[in-house]
Amino acid sequence: MASAPSVTPDAIFQLAQGFMASKLFFTAGEIDLFAQLADGPKSQADLAVGLKLPVRSIGVVANAMVALGMLTFENGRYGNTEVAQVFLTGRGHDMRPLVRFWNRLSYPSWNGLVECVRKDGKRDAFFDFSPEDQALFSAGVEAASAGGAMALASSYDFSKRARVLDIGGGTGSYLKFIHRVHPRVGLALFELPGTAAYARSRFSPEDAAAIKTIEGDMLKDALPGGYDVLLMAHLLHCCNVEENLGLLKRAHSSAPPGAQLLAVDFFLDETKTGPLPCALMSGEFLTHTSGISYSAAEVREWGRETGWRFVEQRPLAGPVSLLVLEK
Repeated sequence: MASAPSVTPDAIFQLAQGFMASKLFFTAGEIDLFAQLADGPKSQADLAVGLKLPVRSIGVVANAMVALGMLTFENGRYGNTEVAQVFLTGRGHDMRPLVRFWNRLSYPSWNGLVECVRKDGKRDAFFDFSPEDQALFSAGVEAASAGGAMALASSYDFSKRARVLDIGGGTGSYLKFIHRVHPRVGLALFELPGTAAYARSRFSPEDAAAIKTIEGDMLKDALPGGYDVLLMAHLLHCCNVEENLGLLKRAHSSAPPGAQLLAVDFFLDETKTGPLPCALMSGEFLTHTSGISYSAAEVREWGRETGWRFVEQRPLAGPVSLLVLEK
């Protein structure tokens, strides 16, 4: 009798079917399945009535969510797991904008990954957003970065600093969290004119009073001077090495002595093979930016070349970490 093979293709099937799990999860988010269960468990028929969708289709999505650990199934009724209840119902920290971003903007761009790998380049049209897509993109990025923003605001002592410049900070979400914890620190957002205008449209009256917006191109223009903290949150991965060196050099020129540069990103380890979420995010960046995930060692070296002294690296939230450089 032949013995069972010592190697099986199970790992291949698991990897190859990953897109199925993602797309079913995105679909559950798009139909607001988790919000429908926010008040308690429901049967498949009740879900179909509440969502105004076919019973069979609801069963496919709901059963997959049980298999993936996002829903429970007991006594013929589906219910949210704790993580779904907290993050996917709109009643806690709302991650639904990120799910929509992944589904509508990110997922389609991955269809061109093979082309991007062959050409080693982005497809420039990705950031040519309609107003609707701009809103979707910004809301998704805010949801994705909220954990890191909260961790930075609470763990870095901004009270010892006078003025913070967020370079390429999108809608200013990091500055909003900093203001909540450190209301006396001066805050400014440096962004492209279109993004800056969109950021102002999303500011509350309190945000508008606390956060100054300065329009400019962070890859071409001189950076505003006089800020003793320069924040680059999820900016370096958007740029290639030459662009990042230029950015750090101009940041150094604009900063007063003793200023600190805070780089927040999905930093890889020295081998560039992990952590896994950071390695996977390189594929995301390859499809629509000129950058990738970089290692912390690379950024430290860029800092050394442009006059910055490395101070420390610390974890923030999930795979996101902080590098502190000082002039």
